[in-house]
Amino acid sequence: MGRIRKGQFLSDIELTVKPSHYALKFTSEQVQAAAAHRSRAPFKTAWAHMDALRPERLIAQAQRDSFRFRALGDTEAGARAVDALAALVESALDEAPDYRASLADTLIMAQCHEMLRDHPVFSADYQVAWRDRFAERIDALDTSIHDLPLIDALWLAALKTGAGVLLENEPLFETGTALYRETIDQHVHPEGYIPRAVETSAAQGLQNQVLCVQALILIAEIARCAGVDLWSYRQRGVSVVTAALYPLYYYFYPEKWQWGEKEWKRDIGLQQEVIEPEVAQAIFREHGGFLEMLNHHDRSHKAVRLILDEIRPVYDLHGGGFTTLTHAIPPRRGLFG
Repeated sequence: MGRIRKGQFLSDIELTVKPSHYALKFTSEQVQAAAAHRSRAPFKTAWAHMDALRPERLIAQAQRDSFRFRALGDTEAGARAVDALAALVESALDEAPDYRASLADTLIMAQCHEMLRDHPVFSADYQVAWRDRFAERIDALDTSIHDLPLIDALWLAALKTGAGVLLENEPLFETGTALYRETIDQHVHPEGYIPRAVETSAAQGLQNQVLCVQALILIAEIARCAGVDLWSYRQRGVSVVTAALYPLYYYFYPEKWQWGEKEWKRDIGLQQEVIEPEVAQAIFREHGGFLEMLNHHDRSHKAVRLILDEIRPVYDLHGGGFTTLTHAIPPRRGLFG
């Protein structure tokens, strides 16, 4: 891919992409809404959860402290986050559990950088030096998207989309969004499942579907905040919403999951591998950030709201962070406030 330099981005795409450099995946209006409704559900418990959170991993600490600075103006937290980013951009890539986690961690770094751009200790020269090291990290993680399993390819695409905004690099942004469109075009079945994700063991298939959807929705949200509408992209009657809605039924009825290995059992014939309810629910609790984003985009899906009622407040490390705070819909006021 070669070295990525600032200034490559705003050329032919200047009229359609408008990087705000605010927070990568949400807008100032969304944070203002969470602050304005701080004493009301669902924001009240989400603020309390964030205040109580004491993450062990440095990347999670950076995410929390960056958000505290962006949302609350907490300069001490922001200074801690700047120090954490300095350490993270120099850290070894093999510190993450696997390749996908390295991609997801690096995307968090990009979001933290955007939230910290106007922190007083994060000077212009400091930011330029940090972005140079970040660009080297992207180079190290880059590979041919079409040589990867789809789940890894989509997370690489999400990282490239976010890094394209951060670094103002047009080719990088377009590479990420191109795989988004290709996935909708070719890899999402009209019923919503993604064959290259679900055709494995049962629980792994459900998790893979959720993780693919998570990456797609992150791309759509990053693009939305840069002024590009991918949510409306549709082919063959299929959109990202088609893929996002598919796994929701199995939160409630995991035993109905049709994918996974089958084997012959003595006396009872063909036996389908079954996902236990607590396993299915754990997948959504860990990776539920996409549901807040989906609900923010379109509130017409009852199943989304039912699941959110059970899993809020949502904190999804790799799926957007404090997504109840950034994407929940403010409650409507009654006649008397």
